[in-house]
Amino acid sequence: MDSRSRADLNSSDRVDASLAENLGSRLRERRKVLHLTLAVVAAKADTSVSHLSSVEKGVSLPSLPFLARLAEALDLEIADVLRGNGNNQVLTSRVPTTTTTTQSIRASHPQLQLKVELLACAAGESGDCPLPLTTADLFVFVVRGALKVLVNGIEYALADGDALDARTPGLVTWRTEDIGASVVWSVCPSRAV
Repeated sequence: MDSRSRADLNSSDRVDASLAENLGSRLRERRKVLHLTLAVVAAKADTSVSHLSSVEKGVSLPSLPFLARLAEALDLEIADVLRGNGNNQVLTSRVPTTTTTTQSIRASHPQLQLKVELLACAAGESGDCPLPLTTADLFVFVVRGALKVLVNGIEYALADGDALDARTPGLVTWRTEDIGASVVWSVCPSRAV
């Protein structure tokens, strides 16, 4: 067996272990909410207490038929047991609040269509839209400060809590004057028909 195959197996083993832990935790949580013992649920699911315990601990990954029996014993649908497993992606970011120079943080997940950029800019700075606008709608929200946004030659003055929503804008630039700003920029595929 070559090293690539071993690496694939190791990766697969890690995914199986993570799935087993998530399922086990979810099943144990449900059993406790229902105030049922391992013995009661094991009997309802036609399994041993030790097997159920190993599933709840994430040591064993249950087969689909066993998972179906277990879901029924816990008054759940299999979809409810499996919900949330797989491609959960959470990305957290913080909007910069003070800065002496422009700071930009990409805050969107690469697989999502919505792209988000957090921009903190000092007084007297300017620039282009920090996100690509090709066939995209634009949303800008000023968290703090003041910002002037120029959309297709028309200037919009935005301050704390103000937002701008533009369908497929062409040229977009921004600038600050006396004070800086913390701004959330986002683009998504155009809604224009």
